[in-house]
Amino acid sequence: MIRIPPLLEKFMTIFSLIFYTRLFSFESLFVHSEGELAVSSPDYTPLDPLLSLMQHGIAFVVLVLMALRWQHTIGFFRRNPFLWLLIILVLISANWSNFPEITQRRSFAFLETCLFALYFASRYAIKEQLRLTAYALGITAIISFFFSLAFPSSALESGVHAGSWRGPFLHKNLFARLMTLICLVNLLVTPVNRREGYLFLAFCCLSFGMIGLSTSKSALFIGIILFILMQIYQTISWQDYIRIPLWLTGLLLAGSLFLWIGMNLEDIITASGRDLTLSGRTIIWSAVLDKIQERPWLGYGYLGFWYGLKGPSSYVQKAYGTTYIPPHSHNGFLELAIAFGLVGTILFIMSFLLVIRRAIISAIYQSHHEGLWPLMYLSFLILYNQTESTLLEHNSIFWLLYMSLALSPFLPQHNAQLNYEQNSVFSQ
Repeated sequence: MIRIPPLLEKFMTIFSLIFYTRLFSFESLFVHSEGELAVSSPDYTPLDPLLSLMQHGIAFVVLVLMALRWQHTIGFFRRNPFLWLLIILVLISANWSNFPEITQRRSFAFLETCLFALYFASRYAIKEQLRLTAYALGITAIISFFFSLAFPSSALESGVHAGSWRGPFLHKNLFARLMTLICLVNLLVTPVNRREGYLFLAFCCLSFGMIGLSTSKSALFIGIILFILMQIYQTISWQDYIRIPLWLTGLLLAGSLFLWIGMNLEDIITASGRDLTLSGRTIIWSAVLDKIQERPWLGYGYLGFWYGLKGPSSYVQKAYGTTYIPPHSHNGFLELAIAFGLVGTILFIMSFLLVIRRAIISAIYQSHHEGLWPLMYLSFLILYNQTESTLLEHNSIFWLLYMSLALSPFLPQHNAQLNYEQNSVFSQ
């Protein structure tokens, strides 16, 4: 019998979750602030060999851990078949990508991220997943805070965003996006004692403060919307099953409209009939839609589109009409379509619908905050993908959490059966 100390396994899990936030990349040390022009992520940094070693090491460890209890793990493959079809599509998309070598290499990293998500879902119940995520993200917030104080020349934006915090990340919006997630997780997790409750509250307050320091309008508005949604989700009459989908659809549409207005309030107020492009986003979206029509079924493959003037994204740069080259389409659903076409988009939607159905059931039958976690996280994804891309990404905490939710049983009685010996050793 192989005995693995549960505490050691949890430490490994927390470390891995921190890795998937991309904190350890410390990109702001190696990439200048955006300034007047956009700055893309560098192709290589001095930390890349170490990060690659961490990535492969985490994948190897979770493969070993899942192999030790393969009969238990294999049961989770039956969950959400549309998700697995989408993952297969990512892996084979190098066959039609404009950059097959890059797509193949990055899709392998994507597969390693999926392996950890499978391990996370099969090893821990939802309540424990949320608790470990709260610790990992709280530690990330603390490191980001002290990094920003220690390296202000790197952690603070200059130029058009001068003074805004970006911490150890590439851009202030990416920093604020993660801080919003940290707030959400620490609001929903249930502490086991008063000391842990104070700790989670401190994590929440720290991340909320850094959202303000980032000056990100999208993070601020999404945070407000999520807080309102959390209150509404707790007070809706969940016994009225027929109205539940209508309530959720209406709430998310209203939230998305509120977000759109908030993000573009300055443009709307100052527009005098001459510039209604919303800071150029509509130009980018229009150009991206043109390129989607050229490859409507399977798209351009995983990370096979956005390579500046080298690839098909040069059309977007020309349409934009400046030296600025967008790093993405500023919309997660357009990003999904440009990479995987109609096929990939349908697979994701079907996968999402399966998850949100179970998330609604979880919210109906569980009164504690953990019961709201799946529904709140799906709301977070829908809202944030109006302006950012937080869907299919390798080494991404956002995709990891979505996939782990897609594969996890939400109801306690199922968790008790499937996540056995949570605080003990592996059985023979």
